[in-house]
Amino acid sequence: MKLKTITLAIAALGVSSVANAAMYAPECVGENVTVPCEQRGWHVGAQYIYVQPTGDQLYSDLNSQSRWASGFRIEGGYHFGTGNDITANWTYFSKASRRNVVPFNNPLIALDDPGVGEAFGFGPGPFFSAERVKSTFNAVNLEFGQLAHWGERVSTRFHAGLQYASIKRNRTHYDTTAMATVTQIVNNVDTDVQRTYSSSASFEQKFNGIGPRVGVDAFYTFGESNFSLVGKGAIAVLAADTRVRKGTARGNFYIDQAPVGSQNFVRTTTQNLDVVIPSARTRTLAVALEAKLGIEYAYPLASGDLIFEGGYQWAAYQQSMLNPTAVSAQLTSDSIAAVDGIPAGLTTSPAVPIGLGIPGDLNNFGYHGFYVGFRWEGDLA
Repeated sequence: MKLKTITLAIAALGVSSVANAAMYAPECVGENVTVPCEQRGWHVGAQYIYVQPTGDQLYSDLNSQSRWASGFRIEGGYHFGTGNDITANWTYFSKASRRNVVPFNNPLIALDDPGVGEAFGFGPGPFFSAERVKSTFNAVNLEFGQLAHWGERVSTRFHAGLQYASIKRNRTHYDTTAMATVTQIVNNVDTDVQRTYSSSASFEQKFNGIGPRVGVDAFYTFGESNFSLVGKGAIAVLAADTRVRKGTARGNFYIDQAPVGSQNFVRTTTQNLDVVIPSARTRTLAVALEAKLGIEYAYPLASGDLIFEGGYQWAAYQQSMLNPTAVSAQLTSDSIAAVDGIPAGLTTSPAVPIGLGIPGDLNNFGYHGFYVGFRWEGDLA
């Protein structure tokens, strides 16, 4: 009986020990979201950007993109309170690009119309297209930010403010179709005859918009190092004025002749026709999207931190650029009927630029590319 009593006492003591251990086990405590201590300071920074403008093709066949452009982004801000800041930044780049297109069949040009082919006695030759586009971009942001810490490694800066954006594109487009050489009797002499159709258009597209902008910058610090992974995103809705300034279009028709087999062609006929591309204007709401992904390294100084940064960025301004109004005119062969026997009044070609886009439609503008730079952050005593 005494042994049984001792055994029960030991068992009761064991159960009590387990219960006490469970009662005093450490609990999981989540990290609090904190803001920095109250402080005042400044920051200034500059970045070199190397980006490629997008969305500036007139023809779907112009698959080659614009050349890469160099630009900059400068910024400055005042820090106050518990993680608050007021920051302003300006992004700028400008680049002129010229693109040539290998010969292709353009379905928008009706030079293979049976009536034209039968009257001339030949079919169309290869079609060539070239384009010169100069894109200029400016964006200014004014931001109010709030910094928050999510534990020891993760920080975010939420910001809201205003953006002003200005986009300008100067465009010149060239089309040339060299018709196949044919042999005809001109003034009782066998003669090689070449006909060339060409057209060009020059105009300017402008976009100016202003509106609210919000975003977030996220930072993840690698352990005890001074390296951080950085991701940034922002969206703006801009009340915009977008327009096409008055431009010009010119159609040309040439005839060159040479004795058969000599290749010494002489231009015998030139016809030109100038057409005005009228101004157009509309108001719209354009959505601007921005994203960045990069790496930062903070180098501590006696009077603050010098932060080096670099990465990749992307931006798009949806429905921002207005297409010009369509123009149309035709050259006739009245003035060349006596040269090589083409019937008077025959329509030779639609002598206007083709491929200006659907009139009144809005196209997108954007850019993507690399950035590298630095900023200095310092406290005020």
